[in-house]
Amino acid sequence: MVLKHIPVLLQLLNSEQEDLHSNTVKTLGQIGDPLVVPVLIKLSQHDVEWIRVEAIKALGNIGKPPPKIIPPLVSALADSNRHIRQAAAEELEKLGKIASSAIPQLVHALSDEDFRVRKHVTGALVEIGIPAVANLTNALHSPLGWKTVHAAEALWKIQPVHQQIIIPALVPALRHFDWQIRRSAVRILANQTGEATQRVVPYLIPLLDDFQTEVRFETTKALGQIGKPAHSAVPVLIATFNDSNLKVRAEAVEALAQIGEASVRELIRALKHKKANVRDNARIALKRIGTADAKQAVAAYEKHRF
Repeated sequence: MVLKHIPVLLQLLNSEQEDLHSNTVKTLGQIGDPLVVPVLIKLSQHDVEWIRVEAIKALGNIGKPPPKIIPPLVSALADSNRHIRQAAAEELEKLGKIASSAIPQLVHALSDEDFRVRKHVTGALVEIGIPAVANLTNALHSPLGWKTVHAAEALWKIQPVHQQIIIPALVPALRHFDWQIRRSAVRILANQTGEATQRVVPYLIPLLDDFQTEVRFETTKALGQIGKPAHSAVPVLIATFNDSNLKVRAEAVEALAQIGEASVRELIRALKHKKANVRDNARIALKRIGTADAKQAVAAYEKHRF
């Protein structure tokens, strides 16, 4: 019965009404029967870009998708149009392990110029899981910054144990000329767990002096997320109270509060700093920590101040 409707739907694609074209391709996808796959594969190579996009999306809606839908999706990952590449990545992400044959092309696409494409490509590799680990591990050593960063992200999400190889691979990314790559590397390192958290701190501390505000902010936030194991960063975080950006200074207060008791001694010392803003931020952080010695120091400071 499905095949009887396909010629009628294909005739509608010759209509001059563009909205009718869109609805027709969507309908082909909603049929969800493998019988429409050859038609959708052909439409995925259509001259009109938006028809290709809709056809790619429709391929992802096929129930019990046959292996032959993977090659056109893989081909679309290399399309010059961002919308087509993104649609292909999204559908491969939905397919998960079914898309295992696309692993090499997905790993290659980790360096796509568009962040939306990279996001879904990374998601697709995470959904594929363990079969993608070998290719992702090799990608960690790529000279392409985004490929390294997203390979590390995918490996960590697949299995956190991979942090032993992720951390050394990301260290060069912290020095990358592209500040967005540096920021992304910081975010991934902040998510490491167990003993690895303390290992990443020395690599993060230098980025508190990064020329890019967003990197300094993300690094400050990361050290707070790590918490107590980031105690060696306390003096530098206190120095960050002098940062030119208010958002970074506020995040430094939050980070020191999250590090907690290990920050108290240095913060009490900072109450005597020659700069008022350093003293005041130290007071706020000590109040947030709220231990007995922190409260006592704040009370003495406020009595003298006021």
